[in-house]
Amino acid sequence: MRVTNSTITLRSQLRVQQTLQSIDRVREDISSGVRVRKMSDSPLDGGQLVRIGSSMRAITQFRRNADGGISRAQAEETVLDQLGNALTRASELGVAQANATANAATRLAAKREVDQLINLSANLGNTRYGDEYLFGGTRATEAPLQTPAPATGRFSRLIDSSGNPVNPSGAITLEVGDGRFVTPNHNA
Repeated sequence: MRVTNSTITLRSQLRVQQTLQSIDRVREDISSGVRVRKMSDSPLDGGQLVRIGSSMRAITQFRRNADGGISRAQAEETVLDQLGNALTRASELGVAQANATANAATRLAAKREVDQLINLSANLGNTRYGDEYLFGGTRATEAPLQTPAPATGRFSRLIDSSGNPVNPSGAITLEVGDGRFVTPNHNA
């Protein structure tokens, strides 16, 4: 086989062009900060990028779950503070009516106020958080308590298939980290 000057020149030009392409690729890598454009560029690095992307999406979801749990807990705390105030007032009324100065008229007025406090408590138990009832447990789409509060019987509004009242117990957990779960909901 005969090697001519033109063959040597073509091969030299080809190597120079390949080197220039490599330099351009490195320059683009440096300016863009991207080293792997396709999985075939570096399968090991590409696989690592896929794992990192998956981890980033999981962390984003964990953060959303944690933020939602914190917001829900803050809403529950506000409602429970109001319920505590209602119970304190009811206790004050009971103590005030337990002495010799109380009469039928004051006891009737106290009963009306206690009935209002009971209804307030039932309404607080039916507080909504977004599209769900804050204290609905696993049945968060249904109001857990009857309002106005019944004079006798149960406060629960939830019934089973036989028509018997049920406790809206159960908890829904949120994953806030790998294998870490919190329970942001409670029942009435």
